[in-house]
Amino acid sequence: MKNILLVIVAISMYSCAPTYLVSKSEFQQIPMGTKKIVVKTEMSSDSLFTLISKSFSREGWVVKSDKGSMQISAEPKSVGSGTALKPFVYIEDKTAYYSGEWGLDQKGQLMMQSMVRANTVAFEPIAFERSGITKNDVAFQGLVILAKTIPGELSYSK
Repeated sequence: MKNILLVIVAISMYSCAPTYLVSKSEFQQIPMGTKKIVVKTEMSSDSLFTLISKSFSREGWVVKSDKGSMQISAEPKSVGSGTALKPFVYIEDKTAYYSGEWGLDQKGQLMMQSMVRANTVAFEPIAFERSGITKNDVAFQGLVILAKTIPGELSYSK
């Protein structure tokens, strides 16, 4: 019992430190409640589709795409701090709309199993909480990093 309490205290102390995958100033510019990243470009939608698909592949994502509906998604991948990101991109009129879902990666699953003896594999839609200490915020920052690989004007949308 004493060891379990020690593990819970250690995990809670570790999880209270903000995680910044982007710079602190970029992090602070993201509005709370944001669910989408919008990238407007001068590229044709077809070129944008190809660029995003290749960008995902270069970074090791397993890409699923549907050029007919101009949608790109990827298999979940760890972005750090026990967090997995499952990104989605929709392209329309030279604009890419990034959104996604977050869940626990293998490390997060192991931590959850050790704490509550349960296996959690569900994914939930990302909504930026602006605390820096949640899996939601870590996943959203991973999405920002993906969106920043595309040349264009980046903005946020709820």
